[in-house]
Order: sequence, then structure tokens, then C-alpha cells
Amino acid sequence: MPNQWSRFKQVLPSDPLLVAVIDVVHGDGTTTVTFTGGGTARVRGTGTVGGSVYVRGGQIEGEAPALSQVDIAI
Repeated sequence: MPNQWSRFKQVLPSDPLLVAVIDVVHGDGTTTVTFTGGGTARVRGTGTVGGSVYVRGGQIEGEAPALSQVDIAI
């Protein structure tokens, strides 16, 4: 029988994949980004200032397409 804690961890969600815009690239290999919801964070990885990136678990995972956000009221 598998460990109950291992089985429980399998049903928990992993870190979400978020889209952010690069504000500042620091010399120590980190970057300050602004998320689409308005929050900011300093994450590991680099890129081009003004570029959109995917962020997961405090690390840049890659370049994201530069799409505009649309809110639709229902």
C-alpha cells in the first residue's frame, strides 16, 4: 500500500503558471516582474525589459506571447 502522504500530495495542485511583464533585470540573475493582476515579484531568470514571460514557482520558464487582456462582464 502506498504512503498516504504521497497519495495526498498527488491530488494537491502544483505551482500555477503565471504571465508577467519584465520591469527590471538585475545583475545577479534575477528579474523584477509585474503580474497581470497587478502584483510584483523578484524572480530567478532574465529577459528583455517590457517583454512578457511565463513564471512558475519564482522562476521564469520562458517567453510568453504579448497579448492584451480583455475583461467581459456577464
